[in-house]
Order: sequence, then structure tokens, then C-alpha cells
Amino acid sequence: MKWYALNKEYVNYLKRYDCIVPDIEYTGRLKCFLGVVFKGDNGIDYFAPLTSYKPKFTTMKNDIDFFKIVGTQGKIYGAIDINNMLPVSQSEYTEITLYNLPTFREFNNKREIKYYWKLLETELSCINEKVLLDNAEKLYRFVMQYPNSPLAQRCCNFSLLEEKCIEYNRVQSLLPELKRITQKEDLYYIYDNLDNKDKFENVVIQIESTEGITNVQELSREKINNFNRNDTKEINIFDDYDDYDY
Repeated sequence: MKWYALNKEYVNYLKRYDCIVPDIEYTGRLKCFLGVVFKGDNGIDYFAPLTSYKPKFTTMKNDIDFFKIVGTQGKIYGAIDINNMLPVSQSEYTEITLYNLPTFREFNNKREIKYYWKLLETELSCINEKVLLDNAEKLYRFVMQYPNSPLAQRCCNFSLLEEKCIEYNRVQSLLPELKRITQKEDLYYIYDNLDNKDKFENVVIQIESTEGITNVQELSREKINNFNRNDTKEINIFDDYDDYDY
């Protein structure tokens, strides 16, 4: 396993749907994530955040949702919050190395960079990969099976976040192909209101090619789903838009 940095825009997007998704930026620094700790049912890689040492870690024990990083001399370096692991596609994560480390965190000098990199290497060497990977998979399976359990309530909503990861990727791929719909928020709005997600790209193309639509987010859920009909059938989206300015 290695250390990775996640795309801040993508993580903030996930936070809109799940408040347990961790903040990854603080005082000019991006949180490091360990990966790959698990591959979800949709084939999406999962990454778990590193958290710095806190006094309470002294009495805490490792569990399927928490992995304490302890050195050979008993020193506690930090922990891996497995309960906060996130599904991330390849385009939204970057491996952290000694050479690109300054692009993810602010340092005063080269000495600080080398010191922090050595700390990351030390922490990685203290992690029992087999135990952590087994715990990550057990946690994922448990949360999927018992989403209303107390344990699941302190974990990210893995099922929902996988869906949102797929949505984010489809929006990112489609947006450069569009000319009239240029805002990601409009595409998210269409996707979230569409009953058949498989038809997302097709429906977006139809909406973009329909004259008179100046504000996508004024379309009702019903109108959006009306586009998911046979392309050869005429679609009248203005049936109840008598006062719509077009």
C-alpha cells in the first residue's frame, strides 16, 4: 500500500451527500490517504484517511473500523480511520512521493519536507497490511448488510458514495462534449432527478438540443424523465410552462 492525495473537488462533492465524509484540507494541508484498502462491489478502489496522534488513542484498541499505527517501541504515530474510507476512481487520486509532497502540503523548508516524508515511510512500515485489508473488507460487508446498525452509523455510506462516484465520473466525462449545458450543477441536477440512470447521457443530449431551455434546474423531475422516451416521439416539455419565458 502507498500514500495518496485525493482530488479536493471530488471529496467536497461527496460531502454534499454524506456528512461523515472527512475534511481533507486544513491549514494549507491535504490529508493523506492509504490505499488501496479495498475494492468495492462496483470495482471502485477505496482509500482510508490517515489521522494524526491523539491522546485518546492510548486506550483505544484496533477494530474493523479503526487501525492504530504503533511502532516497535510502542510509540503511537497516528491511526487509519477505516470507517471513513472513500470510493475513488483512478482520475481522482495521486500517489504521494517525496518529490510531489510540497504540492499537497505547505512546508517552510526542505528539511521539513524530508522529515515528514520519513514520518510517512515509518508509519507505512508499522502497518500490518493483511490485518488492515481484512478489517476494511469486513467493515464494508457489515455496513452493506446492516446499514442501520450503530457501527454503520459512524461509517461513511459506502453504497451511496459509490453511486455518487459513478455520477461524478459520468458528469466529468460528458461535460467537455456539451456546448449549451456548461455547468456541472445542471448535470448533477439532471442525474439526481432521473429515474433511469442508464439513460443519463442520452437525456442530457436531448435536453441540450431542445430549444427554449434557459435554466435546466427549473425543469421538474417529471419533465426530465419525459426525455427518457423513444427518440422518434415528439417531446413537448412545455405542457405546463405557460408562464415560462422562452
